[in-house]
Amino acid sequence: MLKVVYEREMPGDEAMVMLTREICFRHVHSLIRLPFPGSALFRFDAGSGAFPLGELTEFLQSDWVADSLAASRAISSHAPPSLRHFSIQFMAENVAFHVLADDVVLLDERHVADPR
Repeated sequence: MLKVVYEREMPGDEAMVMLTREICFRHVHSLIRLPFPGSALFRFDAGSGAFPLGELTEFLQSDWVADSLAASRAISSHAPPSLRHFSIQFMAENVAFHVLADDVVLLDERHVADPR
């Protein structure tokens, strides 16, 4: 699970509000944290359309998924896991997360409680 805290200007209001959202991955196989921008360890394709930076993206074609499934088949006769390649970049932190998991759930945005 990644817990993200961020600021957003509310529509029709000039004030910034602090929000939080949790990104929950199911049956994580691998997680990589990389500097962003930077070099990638694998090739991937987000499919049609542009690769939306700063948003959770699923790569429909990924060398990381293909290589992981091939490695799984090489060591086991069981059915390979169901792997999907997700990524999100945090530009303010210059970091990207890449996750191999079965599925992902985005929880609703919530206001961060005012500590005062």
